[in-house]
Amino acid sequence: MTSLEQYYTEDQVGERLTSMLPDFAPKTCLELSAGEGALIGQVLKKWPNLAVTTCELDSNNVLKLCQRFNGHHVNINALSPQFETHFGMLIENFDLSISNPPYNWIILDDYIKKILASFSILNFFKGNKIRSEIVFILQYLRLTKNNGVLAFILPELLIAGTTFAKFREFLFKVCTPLSLAEIKSGSFKGTEARTYILSLAKTPSPIDHKISYIAANGISSTLTLTDLTNGFRDIFPKLDPSTKFTNIEISRGTLTGKECKTLNFPFYHTSGFNFNKNQGITRIKPLKHAGSKVVYAEKNNVLIARVGSRVLGNAVFVEDGIYAVSDCVFVIRILDRAMAKDFIDYWRIFFSENSGTIAKGTCAKYITKDVVYFALQHFLKQNFNRNKLIQNS
Repeated sequence: MTSLEQYYTEDQVGERLTSMLPDFAPKTCLELSAGEGALIGQVLKKWPNLAVTTCELDSNNVLKLCQRFNGHHVNINALSPQFETHFGMLIENFDLSISNPPYNWIILDDYIKKILASFSILNFFKGNKIRSEIVFILQYLRLTKNNGVLAFILPELLIAGTTFAKFREFLFKVCTPLSLAEIKSGSFKGTEARTYILSLAKTPSPIDHKISYIAANGISSTLTLTDLTNGFRDIFPKLDPSTKFTNIEISRGTLTGKECKTLNFPFYHTSGFNFNKNQGITRIKPLKHAGSKVVYAEKNNVLIARVGSRVLGNAVFVEDGIYAVSDCVFVIRILDRAMAKDFIDYWRIFFSENSGTIAKGTCAKYITKDVVYFALQHFLKQNFNRNKLIQNS
């Protein structure tokens, strides 16, 4: 049976979602993976006479739904063939669909392939896994009436990740996005996922359509369909392609922490410096591990932890020696020692002020190299003679 990773909706998030729904008069409402009914409860405050239908995998939650709300509550996996027994006759039956779907990778089985094929998007997905959120969205599209309204709580991976740009392009051909709002990090128990509320109307988007977007800090802006399809970024634009750092290099380790331990060589992982008998060595021959070239850090380099819930964004300075570096770490080589130390001070403030926006990922948080480049660019502009350090080609 498919395992679904669920994070229950807090009441304030349900209120926010309900406030983003358009002013219309729905008669029927659907929620798959309804949990204990946090979203349904908020929607019923706005439209008390809604006819509610829910689907939920957890039998205990189904019992709670039956106790709390009148309606039709089904105990079944929405991503299984058994779903058709209860919902196959309800195609395009609902005015309003709401959802905080499970966030997870699941096996791309024959039933899911059949659903993808029905929308002519099976070729979008390679390999044997797919995001459960995508399959939930497709189930909702099947069951929602034309011109009906859908509202989803989705992780950044689905909203802005480049991996799913083709899926977003498909989605915005069959639906018109109405509004998008970022939810503050920590709004869901059990995850620090950066999430968004997306509301849509089930009708094709006009070519010049614009979408209202509200960031977690409350700043409003307008996005185009191209912004949404390509994966918008609200704080870290791409570097100017004509800008190159001549005295600075950023690299990432190639080995896991476990693999580093087998090198019999001092290394740096997110757990810190790990010394052994080779401590203090100053000259080495290039090492390889299972065909991968080992990345090193040495004196005057800056190291930044790119993953790890407790150490994400931590920066340290290499005072002396040479160390292999794990794939959880960025190595920043700045030739000027004083500049390198100043950058650490700048980075710590920069990361502290922007950590909620910098961190990517649904469950495991990480920092991209683009963010480090962005910080370096602004650090150099603010603190040094740019003409000496950056060459414009």
